[in-house]
Amino acid sequence: MKQTSFPMKPDGKLQIRCGADLSVEGIEAATMVVIVDAGEGLRMKEEGGIFSLAADSDCRVILPFGVTVTVEKAGGDASIKNLSHRLVIGRIGGDLHLHQL
Repeated sequence: MKQTSFPMKPDGKLQIRCGADLSVEGIEAATMVVIVDAGEGLRMKEEGGIFSLAADSDCRVILPFGVTVTVEKAGGDASIKNLSHRLVIGRIGGDLHLHQL
């Protein structure tokens, strides 16, 4: 298991591609924390204020609740909660759970 932190503005943007189960939770914070089962399968880049995250294994993302999130793909189940701005969902391979959006 690997945990990584990135500073992030509360009005930032995040794009996610996950090959397995995905959990996204918004909190009142100034950083984004990414926790993956397999650290070698995590790829992260920031370009023009937009963060792109790709993970091959199960992935948990804790980020400022005002971030705009785009889930391009989750290979397994996805749980998303406590986000206050725009959420775009592409493909989910399993169950989708949405709370407090």
